[in-house]
Amino acid sequence: MPDLQSIEQRLDNIEDSIKKIELALIGNASLGHKGIVERINVLETVVDRHERRFLTWGSIVTALVFIVQLTFHYVVEWARGK
Repeated sequence: MPDLQSIEQRLDNIEDSIKKIELALIGNASLGHKGIVERINVLETVVDRHERRFLTWGSIVTALVFIVQLTFHYVVEWARGK
């Protein structure tokens, strides 16, 4: 059976490990460290912005291609009718 000192040492090690994990996740604002959670939030914001921009421009390009195609179709039909 382990003695009391070794158990206390293990608990201290576990507490230190938990503090390190917490510091990595949350960060330390007083030292200027950003945590993983904040970095992920920033990344998600950037990805969302780019995704919206991609969808907007993709829709615009699709609409323009459709308009050009219809215009070309009706110009050809009109030219055939002459």
